[in-house]
Amino acid sequence: MASIDITVQLLSLSSALVLSGYHYASDAVALPNALLSSSLSSSDIVHAWLRAWDVGRVIGPLCVNVSLAGYAFVAYREGPESTTFWYYVAASAAQVVNVLYTVFGVFPVNDLLLAESEKIKAGEKLQEKDTVRRWVQQWKDMDRNRMILMWSTALLGLAGLWRAT
Repeated sequence: MASIDITVQLLSLSSALVLSGYHYASDAVALPNALLSSSLSSSDIVHAWLRAWDVGRVIGPLCVNVSLAGYAFVAYREGPESTTFWYYVAASAAQVVNVLYTVFGVFPVNDLLLAESEKIKAGEKLQEKDTVRRWVQQWKDMDRNRMILMWSTALLGLAGLWRAT
Protein backbone atom coordinates (compact mmCIF):
# COMPACT_ATOMS: atom_id res chain seq x y z
CA MET A 1 0.00 0.00 0.00
CA ALA A 2 1.40 3.38 -1.00
CA SER A 3 2.25 5.88 1.71
CA ILE A 4 -0.16 8.39 0.13
CA ASP A 5 -3.01 5.92 0.72
CA ILE A 6 -2.08 5.46 4.38
CA THR A 7 -1.78 9.22 4.83
CA VAL A 8 -5.19 9.84 3.25
CA GLN A 9 -6.76 7.05 5.30
CA LEU A 10 -5.37 8.44 8.54
CA LEU A 11 -6.47 11.99 7.67
CA SER A 12 -9.94 10.72 6.79
CA LEU A 13 -10.18 8.67 9.97
CA SER A 14 -8.92 11.56 12.10
CA SER A 15 -11.43 13.94 10.52
CA ALA A 16 -14.30 11.55 11.18
CA LEU A 17 -13.21 11.08 14.80
CA VAL A 18 -12.77 14.81 15.43
CA LEU A 19 -16.26 15.58 14.19
CA SER A 20 -17.68 12.61 16.10
CA GLY A 21 -16.15 14.07 19.24
CA TYR A 22 -17.65 17.47 18.54
CA HIS A 23 -21.08 15.92 17.98
CA TYR A 24 -20.77 13.93 21.20
CA ALA A 25 -19.78 17.01 23.20
CA SER A 26 -22.70 18.95 21.77
CA ASP A 27 -25.15 16.09 22.31
CA ALA A 28 -24.04 14.93 25.74
CA VAL A 29 -22.61 18.04 27.38
CA ALA A 30 -23.53 21.42 25.94
CA LEU A 31 -27.14 21.17 24.86
CA PRO A 32 -28.58 18.98 27.64
CA ASN A 33 -27.77 21.70 30.15
CA ALA A 34 -29.71 24.24 28.11
CA LEU A 35 -32.63 21.89 27.56
CA LEU A 36 -32.93 20.58 31.12
CA SER A 37 -32.67 23.85 32.99
CA SER A 38 -36.08 25.33 33.73
CA SER A 39 -34.56 28.65 34.76
CA LEU A 40 -33.09 29.51 31.34
CA SER A 41 -34.92 31.97 29.12
CA SER A 42 -35.52 31.53 25.39
CA SER A 43 -32.56 33.83 24.84
CA ASP A 44 -30.27 31.67 27.02
CA ILE A 45 -31.33 28.52 25.18
CA VAL A 46 -30.69 30.14 21.80
CA HIS A 47 -27.25 31.32 22.98
CA ALA A 48 -26.34 27.79 24.12
CA TRP A 49 -27.42 26.38 20.76
CA LEU A 50 -25.59 29.14 18.88
CA ARG A 51 -22.29 28.25 20.57
CA ALA A 52 -22.64 24.60 19.53
CA TRP A 53 -23.74 25.56 16.02
CA ASP A 54 -20.95 28.09 15.58
CA VAL A 55 -18.24 25.51 16.29
CA GLY A 56 -19.92 22.94 14.06
CA ARG A 57 -20.26 25.27 11.10
CA VAL A 58 -16.49 25.82 11.16
CA ILE A 59 -15.20 22.27 11.64
CA GLY A 60 -18.11 20.30 10.18
CA PRO A 61 -17.69 21.00 6.46
CA LEU A 62 -13.93 20.46 6.61
CA CYS A 63 -14.17 17.16 8.49
CA VAL A 64 -17.02 15.83 6.36
CA ASN A 65 -15.33 16.75 3.08
CA VAL A 66 -11.94 15.36 4.10
CA SER A 67 -13.57 12.04 5.07
CA LEU A 68 -15.80 11.92 2.01
CA ALA A 69 -13.08 12.78 -0.50
CA GLY A 70 -10.36 10.84 1.28
CA TYR A 71 -12.22 7.56 1.40
CA ALA A 72 -13.49 8.01 -2.16
CA PHE A 73 -9.88 8.58 -3.26
CA VAL A 74 -8.63 5.46 -1.49
CA ALA A 75 -11.51 3.38 -2.90
CA TYR A 76 -10.67 4.63 -6.39
CA ARG A 77 -6.96 3.88 -5.93
CA GLU A 78 -7.60 0.39 -4.60
CA GLY A 79 -10.26 -0.52 -7.17
CA PRO A 80 -13.27 -2.82 -6.93
CA GLU A 81 -11.13 -5.97 -6.92
CA SER A 82 -9.63 -4.97 -3.56
CA THR A 83 -10.96 -6.56 -0.38
CA THR A 84 -11.23 -3.08 1.18
CA PHE A 85 -12.91 -1.25 -1.70
CA TRP A 86 -16.47 -1.50 -0.36
CA TYR A 87 -15.43 -0.38 3.13
CA TYR A 88 -14.11 2.85 1.67
CA VAL A 89 -17.06 3.31 -0.67
CA ALA A 90 -19.44 2.87 2.27
CA ALA A 91 -17.39 5.24 4.45
CA SER A 92 -17.51 7.89 1.74
CA ALA A 93 -21.21 7.25 1.02
CA ALA A 94 -22.07 7.80 4.70
CA GLN A 95 -20.73 11.32 4.31
CA VAL A 96 -22.77 11.91 1.15
CA VAL A 97 -25.81 10.97 3.24
CA ASN A 98 -24.53 13.28 6.00
CA VAL A 99 -24.31 16.23 3.59
CA LEU A 100 -27.80 15.62 2.18
CA TYR A 101 -29.27 15.13 5.66
CA THR A 102 -27.63 18.34 6.83
CA VAL A 103 -28.77 20.44 3.88
CA PHE A 104 -32.35 19.17 3.70
CA GLY A 105 -33.01 18.24 7.34
CA VAL A 106 -30.83 20.30 9.64
CA PHE A 107 -30.57 23.60 7.73
CA PRO A 108 -34.30 24.41 8.07
CA VAL A 109 -34.04 24.09 11.87
CA ASN A 110 -30.82 26.13 11.81
CA ASP A 111 -32.74 28.86 10.00
CA LEU A 112 -35.44 28.95 12.69
CA LEU A 113 -32.89 29.24 15.48
CA LEU A 114 -30.71 31.73 13.60
CA ALA A 115 -33.81 33.90 13.15
CA GLU A 116 -34.27 33.80 16.93
CA SER A 117 -30.63 34.82 17.36
CA GLU A 118 -31.23 37.81 15.08
CA LYS A 119 -34.26 38.76 17.18
CA ILE A 120 -32.02 38.79 20.26
CA LYS A 121 -29.61 41.18 18.53
CA ALA A 122 -32.49 43.40 17.44
CA GLY A 123 -34.11 43.37 20.89
CA GLU A 124 -37.29 41.79 19.53
CA LYS A 125 -39.57 39.33 21.29
CA LEU A 126 -38.60 35.70 20.87
CA GLN A 127 -40.79 32.66 20.39
CA GLU A 128 -42.11 31.02 23.54
CA LYS A 129 -39.55 29.05 25.53
CA ASP A 130 -41.26 25.74 24.77
CA THR A 131 -41.08 26.42 21.03
CA VAL A 132 -37.39 27.36 21.18
CA ARG A 133 -36.66 24.37 23.38
CA ARG A 134 -38.48 22.08 20.93
CA TRP A 135 -36.39 23.43 18.01
CA VAL A 136 -33.14 22.97 19.93
CA GLN A 137 -34.19 19.44 20.92
CA GLN A 138 -35.01 18.69 17.28
CA TRP A 139 -31.61 20.05 16.21
CA LYS A 140 -29.88 18.02 18.94
CA ASP A 141 -31.64 14.83 17.80
CA MET A 142 -30.62 15.47 14.19
CA ASP A 143 -27.08 16.25 15.30
CA ARG A 144 -26.98 12.86 17.03
CA ASN A 145 -27.93 11.25 13.72
CA ARG A 146 -25.03 13.06 12.07
CA MET A 147 -22.77 11.77 14.85
CA ILE A 148 -23.87 8.22 14.02
CA LEU A 149 -22.99 8.84 10.38
CA MET A 150 -19.54 10.11 11.42
CA TRP A 151 -19.00 7.09 13.67
CA SER A 152 -20.07 4.85 10.78
CA THR A 153 -17.52 6.50 8.52
CA ALA A 154 -14.80 6.16 11.15
CA LEU A 155 -15.59 2.49 11.82
CA LEU A 156 -15.82 1.59 8.13
CA GLY A 157 -12.57 3.39 7.42
CA LEU A 158 -10.88 1.72 10.37
CA ALA A 159 -12.15 -1.69 9.20
CA GLY A 160 -10.74 -1.02 5.74
CA LEU A 161 -7.42 0.09 7.16
CA TRP A 162 -7.29 -2.93 9.48
CA ARG A 163 -8.16 -5.29 6.65
CA ALA A 164 -5.51 -3.77 4.39
CA THR A 165 -2.70 -4.40 6.86
